[in-house]
This record gives sequence, C-alpha cells and structure tokens, in this order.
Amino acid sequence: NHQVAIATKLEKAITVTAIYTVGGPSTISLTATYYYNDSLWTDASGTKIKTTPDATTDERVPTAQGALNNVSIPAGNSIWLTFTAVTTASNKFIVKIEYTYQ
Repeated sequence: NHQVAIATKLEKAITVTAIYTVGGPSTISLTATYYYNDSLWTDASGTKIKTTPDATTDERVPTAQGALNNVSIPAGNSIWLTFTAVTTASNKFIVKIEYTYQ
C-alpha cells in the first residue's frame, strides 16, 4: 500500500462534500481509501472518509466517491489516501476534494 498526503494540518475545520478521482493513461483500476487524523498517517489510527471506496477506472471521466461517511474534519487534522487495490496500474492519479468550511 502506498500512502499519499493530500492535506497536512488543516488550519480550519472542513466538511467534505465530494471526492472525485481520475487516472490514466489508459484503462486502469485503482481503489484508494481516504483517511484523516490529527497525528500519524497510519491507516490503523485514521478515520475513513468513505468506508467502502469506489474504484477509479477511467482517464477522462472522473469517478465520484459517492455516499461519504465521515465528512466533518476538525482543524489540525491531515488528509491522506492509501491505495488499497491496484488491479491495473496508472502513471497518474488525480484527486479533487470539494469541501466547505465549518
């Protein structure tokens, strides 16, 4: 599993409203799990933003990570992802997180 930091130590609390992903350069199949926590970036201590993530399978059409579970992220927390399944590898993976301030 590879971990990637998305945001470190948020200055303000946020509410995640959507997560979109896209990868490529061709047919891919990657599943990333999104976490947050105020200490170490370890999956065991992190809170999953979505408990059952959707696979990203296209390089042009974004995959919406629907039905997010834990969307209120306090200030001082970091957000990261871990690739939990890689069926077909990719040389790019783009994440867009939409949010509002609390």
